[in-house]
Amino acid sequence: ARNAAFDQLRKRKIAIFSEIDTSNADTDSGDGFGDSIADESMLADEIAHQAELGKSLSHALATLPPAHRAVVILHDFNEMTFEEIAEMSDVPMNTVKSQYRRSLITLRKLLVGDDAPKP
Repeated sequence: ARNAAFDQLRKRKIAIFSEIDTSNADTDSGDGFGDSIADESMLADEIAHQAELGKSLSHALATLPPAHRAVVILHDFNEMTFEEIAEMSDVPMNTVKSQYRRSLITLRKLLVGDDAPKP
């Protein structure tokens, strides 16, 4: 069941798009597409920061036990409910919720540190 869920995740393609205002692209002033990006260096910094966060999250997820990692991935990335995860993995729903909660606490410690506010 866990492998089937990961197969679903692999099939999903997530693309990140941003809206670009092209309403003035046809004007003679030369303004248009390029004006929608105010500061290209800021955009590059944001992309680099997002990539770094993604690597940190992947590393932190890899440290979780397989069952806990699966619950986090299925719930947060695959948008499955706890009930669906429980049915798929054949464990009680409260166990799934406990695994999710423990995983979030562990991830918070790994990503933010022990100084993170307690929920």
